[in-house]
Amino acid sequence: MGWVPGALRHRRLRLLLAGRALGDLGSEMLPVVMVGLVLVEHGPLLLGLVLGVRGATGSLFVLLTGALLTRVRKSTALAFNDAVQAVVMTGFALGPDTAWWLLALAALSGVSGSVAEPAAGSMMPLIVPTERLREANALRNVVGRATGITGPALAGVLVVALDVRAVFWLIAALFMVCAGVLSLIREVPPTDEWTTETMGASLRAGWGEVVRRPWVLAIIVVATVQARPPWPPGSCCCRSWSPTPTPHPSTGRHCRAWPPGNWRAASWPPGGNPPDRGWSP
Repeated sequence: MGWVPGALRHRRLRLLLAGRALGDLGSEMLPVVMVGLVLVEHGPLLLGLVLGVRGATGSLFVLLTGALLTRVRKSTALAFNDAVQAVVMTGFALGPDTAWWLLALAALSGVSGSVAEPAAGSMMPLIVPTERLREANALRNVVGRATGITGPALAGVLVVALDVRAVFWLIAALFMVCAGVLSLIREVPPTDEWTTETMGASLRAGWGEVVRRPWVLAIIVVATVQARPPWPPGSCCCRSWSPTPTPHPSTGRHCRAWPPGNWRAASWPPGGNPPDRGWSP
């Protein structure tokens, strides 16, 4: 079977790719499912805050989780992250539909998820030979890109076909299976040199590397800024009091708002009639 990449002969790599495929699929499905859970009841502002908090905490905690990775097996860290993500998805499915609960779960998901990419990347040299490392990394990128395409599409179909909280249960199941698969990987444990180093020393060393490589800090900043609250397509927000329809400067759609404290907004195409429903606080 010459067409099969040689890196796939290594069982630990196969387990990593299978586990990360399930975990990445769940992560890519989450933003779409959050639209169904948050947008209708709370409007676009809270939806943007929830997604923004998840993305921002994931970027800001990378340095801390990188220091933690020097003390545990990378596969253990990945399995633990997926178990936490499963708990978060269960919280979305069962918890109260309140802003503080949604934001707290989003923050927990972001902090835990910050370990995924560093752990997966640093584990590659430990589970495949050096001569197969480039091929293995390419396979991991292919899996990530494939889930980035299929995840949102699958989530959109499921949100239409099922109750949105049932979809969260499915995502939780994906993360739990992922955690089980990754727990089967046994790579080389951390050396005594790393495990005896204090947490503060690891953080100082990591920050020193960031300072010596400004592009690393730039990537962290850009990733955090790009986690800004997204607004659903076609929506607009009137920040000032406007009793008459006002055209949105970029979309051309119209919106209307009432005085602060009791305002509502909706959007409709230019020349169309205002909707009877769909006004969101």
